[in-house]
Amino acid sequence: MEFVVFGMLFIVVYFLIKKLIVDNMVKINRSLAKITSGNLDTVVDVRTNEEFASLSDDINSTVLTLKRYIAEAAARIDKELKFAKAIQHSAIPMVFPPYPAHGEFDIYATMDTAKEVGGDFYDFYFVGESKLGFLIADVSGKGIPAAMFMMTAKTLIKGYAESGKSVDEVFTIANAKLCESNEAGMFVTAWMGILTEEELKAVSGGKSSQVPGINCPCCGKFIPITITDLLVQPRIRCPYCLLVLNINKK
Repeated sequence: MEFVVFGMLFIVVYFLIKKLIVDNMVKINRSLAKITSGNLDTVVDVRTNEEFASLSDDINSTVLTLKRYIAEAAARIDKELKFAKAIQHSAIPMVFPPYPAHGEFDIYATMDTAKEVGGDFYDFYFVGESKLGFLIADVSGKGIPAAMFMMTAKTLIKGYAESGKSVDEVFTIANAKLCESNEAGMFVTAWMGILTEEELKAVSGGKSSQVPGINCPCCGKFIPITITDLLVQPRIRCPYCLLVLNINKK
């Protein structure tokens, strides 16, 4: 008889514990699984007794604090990216016309990045009293890494161009510098020319059968006349062919 009473009591206690504790813990674990998977809008609401109500409130409070921290971090990153975009845009010519005193030519450019910052860029500057250098380029990838590599490439190319080197020398030396410590394997696609009243000197390291061009008489490499596929990339250190186009004056 005692054994039967003990067995019945055990069963009652088991179902009571299961209802009051185990089932509630299962509900809480389900909610926590949703939260840890990224659904921070999940609300834990188990209030069968004071302990579980307090646990639910603590979990909800922690999630709210986490959401606030995430929102603050996102706002801070947003602000920093906007600041980085302003810095990047300030590094390229943005005032037009750039040379009001030079009425013999006009130039205009604009840049719209896919993200707040990126690797696209252009540049132009005088490399002598009557020589205008201009550049259009695109760094591999997007975002902060591309923007940083872009600034490095832009600075190198401009520095060598303003030192008086020819465009093929500029790209050859800049390429070698960009290859140094380039563990990320990034590269820049670019096209550069130096324009005078008599001629345009440009460099290209790419090839394409879809654009007009000429075959280099010294190496046979195809030289496109339009802007296309000029690669300045790691582990490619061949010299760049110089293309010279004479300007016909009427």
